[in-house]
Amino acid sequence: RVLSFDAAGRLVQQPIPELAQLRGAAVALGPLTLYGEARRIEGFTGDTLEVEAEFDLGSAEAVELALCNATGIAAVRICYDGVALDANGTILPRVLTDDPRRLKLHLFYDKSVMELFINNGLQIVTRVAIPPSPALHLEAAATGGSAILRALTVWPISPDNDPTMKSCQQHVLSNA
Repeated sequence: RVLSFDAAGRLVQQPIPELAQLRGAAVALGPLTLYGEARRIEGFTGDTLEVEAEFDLGSAEAVELALCNATGIAAVRICYDGVALDANGTILPRVLTDDPRRLKLHLFYDKSVMELFINNGLQIVTRVAIPPSPALHLEAAATGGSAILRALTVWPISPDNDPTMKSCQQHVLSNA
């Protein structure tokens, strides 16, 4: 993590920039209106990923982002009600934000570990989250009204996507 201060003088944490080198092809969408049942985010399945998502609660009581298997069982479930955030059982009773009706999430998930940066790194949650299967997909939902998923981008992440890692792996294999 990289520690810095934001414009308001608050300490924030961000993922190291080098993680972007692990990204595969992006799947991006938004804005998307959410209401009622979960909407599956098409175009991605896997168990190693990076997600950036921005929600506007609108009239909804809560929004949710989940990483689920084909039957809807979640490895990761993040719920936000405008005050508190539940990240797989870790409860933040007060989310630090300049606008409680908006939420920015930056999620990393690698087979069994979740790291979540909330509202540009004002808060962080790290959890072990064992998946029900490796073929996971994203879902987004709103309850008690409608919300807007302003933007969502998901990338598969892998050391195979980093050209410097490939050359290191090839060097190690050729010297074995």
